[in-house]
Amino acid sequence: MFPKSCVICVTGVARQVWGRFASTATGSVPSCSRKLRPVSKMSGWQIHSYGALDEIQYSDSLKMPVLRSPNQVLVKVTASSVNPIDVAMIKGYGATVLNAMRCKDGIEFPLTLGRDFCGEIVQKGLGLSSRDLDIGDEVWGVVPLQIQGSHAEYVVVDRYCVSKKPENLSKVDASAVLYAGLTAWSALYLTGHLGNLMGAISPVGGGRGKKVLVLGATGGVGTLAVQMLVAEGVEVYATCSTDAVEMVQHLGVDYVLDYNDPAHVQQLASVGR
Repeated sequence: MFPKSCVICVTGVARQVWGRFASTATGSVPSCSRKLRPVSKMSGWQIHSYGALDEIQYSDSLKMPVLRSPNQVLVKVTASSVNPIDVAMIKGYGATVLNAMRCKDGIEFPLTLGRDFCGEIVQKGLGLSSRDLDIGDEVWGVVPLQIQGSHAEYVVVDRYCVSKKPENLSKVDASAVLYAGLTAWSALYLTGHLGNLMGAISPVGGGRGKKVLVLGATGGVGTLAVQMLVAEGVEVYATCSTDAVEMVQHLGVDYVLDYNDPAHVQQLASVGR
């Protein structure tokens, strides 16, 4: 069993494959930390080679991650989600590119997965002021693909990867939002030009008069994209399976299209003209 203090939130396709829940670094920098008993080991889930999902192994003797920059934080993980990218990385997705990004200091195996997390800051580099982030702050964050992930008791990330968790989100909810949410935001605002480059601060309703089709509105990215579009006043069309129609309707979609229904497919073709 994973420690009770850690919760895994399983999302998207990974829900079907994950029933289980670190960094490895050398050297450290001066830091501020909560008074904790000295710990050199932690528990977590890792893979030691690429392959099938049963490559995942649990260990309670993983090396504790350490700060290597004055702008890093050590976070005690309270919840972490499973993304489709985690499942893909188990099978070797992006291995060549990610190894190049790790440079000489990076270690490929054992590899701890997990890209989203929520937790409490227990240590921070001296480059971070208390007005910014402090010991004991509850944060949510993301882990870059090339470094050790958050499916462990502790994770080290740079300051730009975390922010204070919104109080109205539970730990589990917060751990499942960022990767999918940032993917949706990037697609809509940066690629789709829904608003200006800083779409997150554009006036609500900036999408009025526009029509957008969301393919696969029940996944992590799809559900968040739909809600962003609705908030912007966009006329939203969304596809889903028959058993998900009601759920998608509750997201505020204008037209829900069952991709198993030929009549809906024809309706979509006529709307697009």
